[in-house]
Amino acid sequence: GDIDIYPEFTGTAISEFLKETAKSTDKEKVYEQARQGLASSFQLQLLQPMAYNNTYALAVPQSLADQYDLSKVRAGDFVTLCVAAGSFFRPVGGFIADKIGGVRLLTFLFIGVALSMFGVSQLPPLAVVTTLLFIGMLCLGMGNGAVFQLVPQRFQEEIGMITGIVGAAGGVGGFFVPNILGTLKEVTGTYGTGFMVYTGIGIAALLVLFLAQVSWRRTWSTKEASLKN
Repeated sequence: GDIDIYPEFTGTAISEFLKETAKSTDKEKVYEQARQGLASSFQLQLLQPMAYNNTYALAVPQSLADQYDLSKVRAGDFVTLCVAAGSFFRPVGGFIADKIGGVRLLTFLFIGVALSMFGVSQLPPLAVVTTLLFIGMLCLGMGNGAVFQLVPQRFQEEIGMITGIVGAAGGVGGFFVPNILGTLKEVTGTYGTGFMVYTGIGIAALLVLFLAQVSWRRTWSTKEASLKN
């Protein structure tokens, strides 16, 4: 049952495992800091990095800006507001998850994501779109905090692997999500279709969470029965 190898971001290794701050923005120096830290603290060997990088950029498609007559300044404000909602509410999600439980919080958040994305798919006026996207990004940001609260409780024996999977999923999602929106816009002629897909993803995530919860409860019931016997 031991883990022999799994992928991990050097930044995540430094912040989550070593509890440090990266001492440089140079990728080779960050890699070396992670390699030395993991070797000295955990006797883990960090292999040579893959040709993969998790990089962020803030932008809105030109056609979306045209649809709502957004200037470059307003588009920047629009994106900043949404990113702020997703980033600053992560610790809030973790805090609330500590109080009421990650599963319960994620249930509400997935519903919030589905409803807000469905509202955006109707392409209402800009003020409404901004509000709905802010709510949707807020839910996603809080969900990130809730997931990291949930991982050590539900996956105690696989915490390293699951943390890596969660980190990798974030990078992969950052690539596919905007591509889905752009591709469906080209095929259907409207961004509404892409946001409807996001609505479906929110509902699918809610169903997966429900099935996982059922599985966890069965596991707990089996363990309790074993203890009683």
